[in-house]
Amino acid sequence: MLFDQSVKERLEEIEEKTKIIRAHNKNRKNRRKKINYDNLLLHGKPGTGKTLFARILADRTDMDFVATTAASLLQSGTTGIKYFNDIMAMARRSSYGLILFIDEADALFVDRDTLSPDSDHYKILSHILAITGDGTSNFMLIAATNHAYIMDDAMGRRFQDRVLMPLPNEETRKELIDLYAQKFLFNTQNNNKTFVNTAKLLLNKEMIDEIVSKTANLSHAEIKDMIEAIHKKACASKDGIITLLHIKQAVDQAIEKHRDLEIDRNKKHSRFSATHMNVEHA
Repeated sequence: MLFDQSVKERLEEIEEKTKIIRAHNKNRKNRRKKINYDNLLLHGKPGTGKTLFARILADRTDMDFVATTAASLLQSGTTGIKYFNDIMAMARRSSYGLILFIDEADALFVDRDTLSPDSDHYKILSHILAITGDGTSNFMLIAATNHAYIMDDAMGRRFQDRVLMPLPNEETRKELIDLYAQKFLFNTQNNNKTFVNTAKLLLNKEMIDEIVSKTANLSHAEIKDMIEAIHKKACASKDGIITLLHIKQAVDQAIEKHRDLEIDRNKKHSRFSATHMNVEHA
């Protein structure tokens, strides 16, 4: 679990609270006075470990875990509502308590003022809002979004907890590089001895420090992809041995790709803001 310290502390805090609620609800003496779980919104840049956070919480609290996406819930007609109701039935049957994780939640929990009341999206969203309310003792709802600002206000109020999932700081980036270097580059099961020795020689402390300083804006997932790209470049080379060029190319390309994606996201943000303003003034 490689998160910044602030995220680790919030995970531990929410874990302890959830364990207390789960233990209370499992006690038969409390069957008529169960406590509702607090819903949780995880928000931040893509690739910052939101799904991992939810899975770790489910594992540590020994709760059942169901992961779905906005697209799965936004099915036409009554299919989306039935799908959500099926999950609710599963939650009621669970003897452990259930964590329902909804990824890409911003696509589902949009501002209802932008939707037609007759649309399937509006009906599904209203149905979920009615069920979630102030929380429920049957399940804990965790939603993940890259764009918390576009979410419906009523839905936003239904998340008693919010955790910002930041980009990894310097210390975390170093830990991530060490982790994925061990997995992809220093692994003696997948690489021969010459490859591993060369990789360790090239990816020394000075090189890691240089990469850490260059990758301040990269996410956890982007750092993983970057180290994996080094391995792929080396394996695809003529002699199959890692070189300094493979490392530098992979790092530069990861930074360039991130920059291009940020430009695309900013364009989408601008288009959304313009559309939202037009709806508000219509």
